[in-house]
Amino acid sequence: LPYAEREVALQNGRIEIGWICGLLYVLLNQKQPHTLDLLAAPVLDYNRYANSPVYFSDLIVRTDSPFQSFIALRGARLAYNEATSFSGYRILLAHLADQGETAAFFPQPLQTGAHSHSITAVLQGHADVAAIDSTAYDELPHTLKSQLRILMTLGPNPVPPFVISSKVAPTLRQKITDTLLNLPACPHGQTLLRQSHLRRFAPVTDADYDQIRHVNQQALTLLAG
Repeated sequence: LPYAEREVALQNGRIEIGWICGLLYVLLNQKQPHTLDLLAAPVLDYNRYANSPVYFSDLIVRTDSPFQSFIALRGARLAYNEATSFSGYRILLAHLADQGETAAFFPQPLQTGAHSHSITAVLQGHADVAAIDSTAYDELPHTLKSQLRILMTLGPNPVPPFVISSKVAPTLRQKITDTLLNLPACPHGQTLLRQSHLRRFAPVTDADYDQIRHVNQQALTLLAG
């Protein structure tokens, strides 16, 4: 579902459980406090995640791209998935703010609607660079990765969490959390984790997503300026 539809579905209860962007979790609970509760956060089974519930934003270009540094991207064509995506857009805006730049650094950004579409835009030459969720990049087949180069990585940041509607009974919410946390303890759970390229699930609290709140505020300040 597109971001806007996901937001509405989670707010009205049509969707009661999901794996969502950490920023969407923050924004929904900001609009309607206690709308969603955290269940657990996945720990990706790749070395760069260091057995922690984190992820990154990878700035990708084509392998034959002339760009060799972030500052060289001034005026380049940026592809991003959604305006409210943390890894695809907001963290990049916050990085621009940290560098003393403005949103005009990328004069004509292209909104694609999905990380996969941003990758395609770069591969097909419709964009020079894209900010991609590192989990999406890690899952790319070698045939596509061989055509791309990570110019820069931003993060680590709190990984998108599994959430549940606060309207769901507390006993059921706790049972689901316990099931996720205990997956490594049983053979079937180990199989599910391995098939999903996950090492385990980790407990998380609302405070763990304060970093996303801070980065998002930087991005909003840049856009307002």
